[in-house]
Amino acid sequence: MKNFVALLMVNGLLAAFLFFTPTEINASMDRSKEVRQYIEILNSGTLSRQIDAAKEITRSGLSDPELFDLINTQLLDNYLQSRGTDHGDYMAWLCKALASSGLDKYKPTLKKIIETTKDSKLERYAIQSLEKFEEYAEINKIISDEGNAFPDRDPEVTKIINMLKSDMMELKRDAAKMVTRKDYSDPAIYEIINDDLLAGYTSAT
Repeated sequence: MKNFVALLMVNGLLAAFLFFTPTEINASMDRSKEVRQYIEILNSGTLSRQIDAAKEITRSGLSDPELFDLINTQLLDNYLQSRGTDHGDYMAWLCKALASSGLDKYKPTLKKIIETTKDSKLERYAIQSLEKFEEYAEINKIISDEGNAFPDRDPEVTKIINMLKSDMMELKRDAAKMVTRKDYSDPAIYEIINDDLLAGYTSAT
């Protein structure tokens, strides 16, 4: 009887292993659709929408070279032009967006802006952005972790889960804000929030 039970257990484990292949258990965090949407907006959106997109990119955790090459080009082609307040705001937010890539190859662009711009606001944003490259690189590493990615899970949900599980309070706070602004159905999000609430309550009492 014991041998029979053991055999059933072995067969069950083997079947589970064969049925749930690694590609089915975990999946890559495909955010190409999100990248394409941002590229389209930066290329042809209204200026106000472009500013909003730059702000979103800054908090996105993306590091796609195609997207940030475009941001880099737009900055170099337009930062010396004076077209009003909104244009200045766009250039300033593009500085922050570029830094959010966490990729060192874009640092020379911000250094060039700092050295050559006559716009004090743009210079200030470029300096602040240059100082945050390493921090953004660490944030991107956390957000892009594929350990919580599954084939049927929205990449945005994976991103939020990664942020909630991080040790960075800023990321946890941003993730909580995202959850309040949209109706997410994945229970994993709320399990993490519930655990954090209980842990925080216990430590406070």
